[in-house]
Amino acid sequence: MSIGAIPTAMIPPSATGVPGHTAGMPSTAPILPPNHTIYINNLNEKIKTDELKKSLYAVFVQFGQILDIITGKSVKMRGQAFVVFSEISSARSALEAMRGFPLYEKPMCINFARTTSDIIAKREGTYVERPKRQPPPPPLPPPSQQQNTTIDAAALIGGGSARAIRRRQQRLAAAQAAALAAENGGSTTGGSSTSPQPSSTAVSQSHPPPINPATIPDQPPNKILFLTNLPEDANEAMLGMLFAPFVGFREIRMVMDIRPNHTLYVNNLNDKLKKADLKRALYYLFSPYGRVLEIIAMKTPKMRGQAFIIFQAITSATTALRVLQGFQLFDKPMRIQYARKNSTQIEVLQGVNAETQKKKEEEREKRRRRKLAQRQAAAAAAAAAAGGAGAVVNGQAGDASSTSYLVVREFAFQVDGEVDTEPPNRVLFVSNLPEETTDAMLTMLFNQFSGFKEARRAVGGIGFVEYETEAQATAAKVTYHGFKLTRTHAISVTYAKH
Repeated sequence: MSIGAIPTAMIPPSATGVPGHTAGMPSTAPILPPNHTIYINNLNEKIKTDELKKSLYAVFVQFGQILDIITGKSVKMRGQAFVVFSEISSARSALEAMRGFPLYEKPMCINFARTTSDIIAKREGTYVERPKRQPPPPPLPPPSQQQNTTIDAAALIGGGSARAIRRRQQRLAAAQAAALAAENGGSTTGGSSTSPQPSSTAVSQSHPPPINPATIPDQPPNKILFLTNLPEDANEAMLGMLFAPFVGFREIRMVMDIRPNHTLYVNNLNDKLKKADLKRALYYLFSPYGRVLEIIAMKTPKMRGQAFIIFQAITSATTALRVLQGFQLFDKPMRIQYARKNSTQIEVLQGVNAETQKKKEEEREKRRRRKLAQRQAAAAAAAAAAGGAGAVVNGQAGDASSTSYLVVREFAFQVDGEVDTEPPNRVLFVSNLPEETTDAMLTMLFNQFSGFKEARRAVGGIGFVEYETEAQATAAKVTYHGFKLTRTHAISVTYAKH
């Protein structure tokens, strides 16, 4: 559907005046009868048409299939757009959810269009082609001017194309203006002509009154409150006692006191989307607030439903965090916070040299070796507790590594007086898990041991953890059986049934 084919009847009554009439304030027009097309105004006029259409698509595609997005940079269509949905219910949901949502730092004013678009009319068989608009004829001068004005007839001779007609109209208007100036030339006093002075009304219209910044809302009201300046000893229980008496209270989430940086951490994303579609939607959603250098999203069990957004400026990251906190993206509210540290790309831009990067890698390697030593010490302690210094396999003494494994395996069969009835295997059965435990939490707990493959959370406070070998699973079982995830939940780790 081309821009020139947009009928005036589609635009709601409140927007038929000068574009941008809302001046950044929410529309007070009544909601029109629902149809497939919604009309949006008060958009940022400085954004390019292609970028605006991409951003509108990323914002509204979560409500249903979009057939067309109509925008334009003409005087009549500047700062406005039409979004055509395949279903009326999708258009209604988009209007209710996104009315007043800030896009490019301006709250959108949304209403149903007066009439449906040509795409829907053609699909329903009600489309009627509209006649093309003809340019109005030039105004004729008064009879008195027609008698005293001589216009060169040769200047009006030309072809029949639109360009030739437009030039003839311009020459005719110039000739009429020259004749009018010649008529008024005699009404001068003392050789000086009196030019008309602009009226006070025109001056007042060219300089509108300034807008008071205090009247502009910081953020549109929503269901999530953002608390800052909390005391150091504040916790979720304390805040729950403060806000629980209010009707509609749901939950409190406390985040770490992380300093603002260029990178945002986003979780609670829809993990059913393809990685390319998720990255594209996040880019179009976050790019209006500043230049996005990179978006990191992976489909691994540890990173599923999470992403990192890297901005070039910290101010852009801060604005995006405040505006998009809790935004419903594909039917799930996003949870956004600053990342614990800047990305490698930002460190390179800030001038971190190769020597500093090498030191960080060495520290990371030291931490890895320290964890490995701790795991080996835990296995040795388990072997010492079992009291097995030299095990015999089928009447023959084994080497040190096999002896250590057999001792750990024997100890794993009996921990805290509980006898494991299942034979050792590569899959562990974990029970007595808290309700809030997720796959990611189990993965973070059990991937400390080498050979880790997968962790699955099941219904009823149980889960399964799989390793590559039986020995690796046995070492994890010895370490984590009876481990307290919370004050009231000590997990039980046994071998899963074959």
